Amino acid sequence: MPLIPEERSQSRNLNQELILVNLADAKKDFSNAIKQKDTQCIAIIGNEGADMDSCVSALCLALMLREQSQSGECVFPVISVTREELLLRRDITLLFESLGIKADEHLIFIDEVPFKKLKGERQLRLILVDHNTPFLELEAYADSVVGVVDHHADSNFPLHEALINPALRLDVIETVGSVSSLIYRHSLNSNSSVIKDWKFGALLSSTIALDTDNLTSSVTTQLDSQALNSLRELILDKENIPSFEELRAARRDIDAMTPSELLARDRKFYREGDIIFGISSLPTSLSSQVLGEDALFNSGGSIERQLEVKIGNFSSQLYFVHCSFDGENAWEREIALCYVPSASDLGDSTAKFLESLNGFQPQNLNFSNNNLRVHVYSVPSNLSRKLFSPKIQKFLADSNK
Repeated sequence: MPLIPEERSQSRNLNQELILVNLADAKKDFSNAIKQKDTQCIAIIGNEGADMDSCVSALCLALMLREQSQSGECVFPVISVTREELLLRRDITLLFESLGIKADEHLIFIDEVPFKKLKGERQLRLILVDHNTPFLELEAYADSVVGVVDHHADSNFPLHEALINPALRLDVIETVGSVSSLIYRHSLNSNSSVIKDWKFGALLSSTIALDTDNLTSSVTTQLDSQALNSLRELILDKENIPSFEELRAARRDIDAMTPSELLARDRKFYREGDIIFGISSLPTSLSSQVLGEDALFNSGGSIERQLEVKIGNFSSQLYFVHCSFDGENAWEREIALCYVPSASDLGDSTAKFLESLNGFQPQNLNFSNNNLRVHVYSVPSNLSRKLFSPKIQKFLADSNK
């Protein structure tokens, strides 16, 4: 029987609230599940950089999987940084605020999840989104990883699929510009009600646009184009969604941020054997960050504090700052290699390795004091962090042999 106008209006309103209602329910269910010992707690979590792709993909995938879960299972999305650190990601906060997604009502942050307790009581299950190897903070829970959805190089990390309901098993690693495109494809085969909410389309389309530079980036694939074009058709009549230009400006907005906040807003740590190194991305040149009370390279400044960050029982020995910015005539990139004097052998050998790479040109911003050594290089404009990190990982792996 066709809906009468009043019923049709009510149906549209319900669909518009599905994302918010389900996120709120997920948070409530999570709060109850961690107090019990007989509930599987299935966390959908993005990578430690917590960019928009990681956060949005985790939210949307979790909402779909919740409807496929069984009694005794609690599926919930996890934002892979703290509440305070999410505020530094202004593109995400702009998008979430425009859609009514609120931290207190709808989001679960990584420091709110009692991973150790859940693992000890054999309740913990992890599905990794936008990475396929647990980042360092999750290393201790590697045997709880039951699924992945990712677009990075396959690390062949073993999944413990037997621990999970078959309906929730996912092992998807595919080269695309945005993981959100993979989530979109998954939604095509999903009977989930949340995909009827236009906010679902707004979340995914906004993310794909940013990740592919509105489909102009070289990383764009046919799936990215199909996903973005299809999702945009679903939100044509919606006026409160930030535009691509607004989101890109918000992502690049670092006004009033301290150097410490700049490093923390997009930071990842990696391990190669006994070596731990960190990388932060900045949307600005290094030359603009070398002066001031909390400058990157001051004695006791931001970089030194990052090198003191403890990951388990270890501190990072190397730290890289990857900068991307509009130069005088074109897009430019710089990389700084930072290390403490006690790691000078490793730091010096890494500097020689970088100088051997094509397009790495040492700059006159090199810096040293009693606590820190810094080498700065201009690098090819197409050298993203995603391309740079594997080069360092391979070098360090070879150094460990």
